[in-house]
Amino acid sequence: ALPVYPVKSVDEAIAVANQSRFGLRSTVITDDIKIRQKWVKEIETAGVGTSDDHLYYDPYMPHLGGYKDSGIIGGKYFSTMLTRMKYVHSGPDAEVI
Repeated sequence: ALPVYPVKSVDEAIAVANQSRFGLRSTVITDDIKIRQKWVKEIETAGVGTSDDHLYYDPYMPHLGGYKDSGIIGGKYFSTMLTRMKYVHSGPDAEVI
């Protein structure tokens, strides 16, 4: 089950989500490219889905661990120690972000 919170704006949705101490994965479902772009840029999760299945898994997706108290770190010299990475997956009919 996924949590669903009623909000009045994209800004409020991002603020509520970013208040969580976890940051493994998030998804936004919308046809509006500006909302998808804002979500990808501002959400504090290592995995970001846009307009597709929240549980999408790509076997070639790098193991990013998670932001905050989510997931585990990758290998000994994993790049998340040095950078903040995000994996973005968009549905097949979504306009490219």
